[in-house]
Amino acid sequence: MKKTNSFILFGRAFKNAKSDFWVSIQVLLVVTVILTIVFYLAEHRAQPEEYRTPLDALVWAATRYIGDPGNFAGNGPVTLIGRYIDTIIGIMDILIFAVPAGLVANGFRKAMEDEKHKNYMEAIRLRVFKAFRQVHSPTFDEYRDRHPEISNHLYFFTPRKVSIAKLEVKGLKLSDILDIVNNYPEFRLKNMATAVSSESQPEDRLVVEHFPLNTDYGYCKDRNSNITIVASSSTAEVGTGWFAYYLAKFGGFNLICKELEVDPDEPDSFSAMPSQIQVDGFTKKELETDPKANRDRLALIDKKQARRESFLNDLKALCKGENSWCIILLSHIKNQTNTNDIHFAHCKKDGSDLAVNDMDAYISMLQKMQSTMQDEFSITSVQSSRYPLKSSSLVYKVRKDKPEVNGFAVRVSTDIVCFDARTHAIMHSMASVINNSFNGQGMQPAEDEMFKKRLFGYTE
Repeated sequence: MKKTNSFILFGRAFKNAKSDFWVSIQVLLVVTVILTIVFYLAEHRAQPEEYRTPLDALVWAATRYIGDPGNFAGNGPVTLIGRYIDTIIGIMDILIFAVPAGLVANGFRKAMEDEKHKNYMEAIRLRVFKAFRQVHSPTFDEYRDRHPEISNHLYFFTPRKVSIAKLEVKGLKLSDILDIVNNYPEFRLKNMATAVSSESQPEDRLVVEHFPLNTDYGYCKDRNSNITIVASSSTAEVGTGWFAYYLAKFGGFNLICKELEVDPDEPDSFSAMPSQIQVDGFTKKELETDPKANRDRLALIDKKQARRESFLNDLKALCKGENSWCIILLSHIKNQTNTNDIHFAHCKKDGSDLAVNDMDAYISMLQKMQSTMQDEFSITSVQSSRYPLKSSSLVYKVRKDKPEVNGFAVRVSTDIVCFDARTHAIMHSMASVINNSFNGQGMQPAEDEMFKKRLFGYTE
């Protein structure tokens, strides 16, 4: 572990002690001024020629702290009160040096403890990271054997999640795991019970997710493809970002994922962007009526707005040309009234505002997806009436500036995303159908080579 330079530690020590240091100096100065006034009132009566004004008393007090090389102070006190004050100031003369020195020493100790804790946390972070060692999928190997067009070698995948129990078995303390999740943005805590219908009365099961980061909102990968996979709700949905990552990698598609929130307590939806961002139920216009009182809230709105614009600008840059396809990937939870596995949506509920220009290619893809999913995995895929696009949907945000872009949303059940052992095969099959239907470029050789390497975490 790299050690921090001693001068850097001393700088941190002074920074830690700076506020306390200035408070102590201010207290000593105030006490000195008060004592000086009392001293003047006592000594002026006894020695009016020596202490004509309070300034003379203040000069005398200063010489008690720093000495009197210029002989400014004159005679010392002759009154009992003056001698008491002389004694007190003598003690303060010691405190002026002792207190700051003690504060700096305490700050230095705290800086060393912080450095030790930082190194400890980095070691724990590495252990959590290594828990995401890439593994191969036996069910995907079987799928590969049935499809000779896939190269005959093992593919390695980053795990979807790692349970808290598994990390604890490795010797990690729960408090350390929580600290890692809270302090390192590439990890987050999820409850798998949120991916299961409440009809099943699921029990809470905490897991850690790991994901790649290269932007302020999450992850963006430009593969120069005409097809872009958009995981706009990765922060809210268990496993969606992981599913989108490998779906895009299999197909050689562009990828953009929202993995980070400005304010976890008030998540900002990117899949259905409201026209106005709110904080604590207030819009920016409402908060600007009292900008001083709402400074922190306004700053939060500005930060959310900047992150939203960054995401939108990157997404629009990925959607290139007339044959470009923007696919919003979301998840849904199956229940007794929602039994289909995959839902597709390309328009509003009443059938208006089509987000697809090339309907022939879209219908062909949908039909091919339905037959492939049914034949290969007994999975149902439908053109959804349950999850239609809304006027605030991200698809329409893109098409507002780029009407030539084809866009639709696909919702994959959490059964597939989070729990199905065949997920890798399902992702590959979906990617193949999308790629062939929309004339994509397919996975590139360099990407294929990366699948052969067993590494830790994500390789990009």
